Amino acid sequence: MDPDIVWKMSFSASHSPDPPLPIRLFAIGSHLADLITDLKEQTQEASSDETSRSPIEGVLVDRLAGAFASLREGVRSLEPTKAESTIRFALGGFCDTLEAVRSLRPDLSLKCVDLRGRLHRFLEAPSDSREVLDLFSDECPPS
Repeated sequence: MDPDIVWKMSFSASHSPDPPLPIRLFAIGSHLADLITDLKEQTQEASSDETSRSPIEGVLVDRLAGAFASLREGVRSLEPTKAESTIRFALGGFCDTLEAVRSLRPDLSLKCVDLRGRLHRFLEAPSDSREVLDLFSDECPPS
């Protein structure tokens, strides 16, 4: 058995033209982890120099984590009406917090804008299978 077969469903759009919400949630969580790591690392570098850690950055990390927890709660909900309202509320708070991060940390602007765009499309089915394949093309630089 090919050891890579376990991972192909996560990356193969041909097997899943409409990824289920848990797979979409995983993708959002991966990007969020990257963003939070950048936010914390830059903050720690700054605090080891001449400035102390900004309390607002810690608050923003907490808000991002809370928004993701709310999004996860909505995705896991067994009641469709509650799930949709919870997800929509979480998405709004998530996007507001990303805008605050972008304002405070312009160096993270590209990541915030990209993640916000992904959140706006969270409940939409992908338009075609090229979206996942484009991630691996030479024309798409890593962020």
